[in-house]
Amino acid sequence: MDRQQVFQPNAKIWSVDTSKLPKGSAIADNDSAGHVSVFRYPEQIKAAVVQSGPENFLEQLGLKPMEEFGSYRLPK
Repeated sequence: MDRQQVFQPNAKIWSVDTSKLPKGSAIADNDSAGHVSVFRYPEQIKAAVVQSGPENFLEQLGLKPMEEFGSYRLPK
């Protein structure tokens, strides 16, 4: 397995502010355009989730926010 994350249609996703993670935690590998690999514990990643709203990159892409903090759903 190549450990590449593949998001299925209708999957829940979050935007993470990598500047809130320890230096070296996020590597822009551009495996697909804009892809970043993150190497941290889940609680550290959750603490860096970007709040829903117009400043969130996912909302700028046209995705609609969900009730859970900072979460969005991919289109079907």
